[in-house]
Amino acid sequence: MATHRLPNDVLSNLNPLALIIFIPIFDLFLYPTLRHVGINFTPIKRITARFYTSAACMIWAAVVQHYVYKTNPCRYQASTCKATAGNALTLPLNIWIQTKSYVLIMFSEIFASITGLEYAFTQVLKNMRLVILPRFDH
Repeated sequence: MATHRLPNDVLSNLNPLALIIFIPIFDLFLYPTLRHVGINFTPIKRITARFYTSAACMIWAAVVQHYVYKTNPCRYQASTCKATAGNALTLPLNIWIQTKSYVLIMFSEIFASITGLEYAFTQVLKNMRLVILPRFDH
């Protein structure tokens, strides 16, 4: 894929960077706004939204992979193709088309991981909360 002088490790760091940016946005703006307009986005509904965003991520990744194979001169036999052996093949696709996968999986992590911890913390007995979420104020 065409990187346009972008280092290879930038895309892999997009997910943690987006998490740092979007977790406060969800907690401070999205969830309160939804509550304000009367949409009750309960923890179970957030975890359900996680499955939909994960599915959308996998669909997007499959579509991107299809176009990678479609633009590759070896098509679907890229691993056994002898025409490009030893040559660095750059596809005409921009590497940024993969960002949607990273963003969707990041939304999935926000919907499920954080909500799962919150849900577990609110549902456990008060004397067992230390097991779910350790305190650091000793």
